[in-house]
Amino acid sequence: MLSVLLLAYLLMLLSGFIDSSGESVISRLMSHILSSVVTTNILNGFCEYYSFLQP
Repeated sequence: MLSVLLLAYLLMLLSGFIDSSGESVISRLMSHILSSVVTTNILNGFCEYYSFLQP
């Protein structure tokens, strides 16, 4: 999780050196990375919740 946040931070820093089209690509890439992390955490939460319900 920390590595994903560091990667997003580095991409945000690098976007200052790239023109506007590069910034658009980097922002889309960061949103895909962060949304995949969120989806993984939600699915892990569902698995843990339903494993407690089973005897």
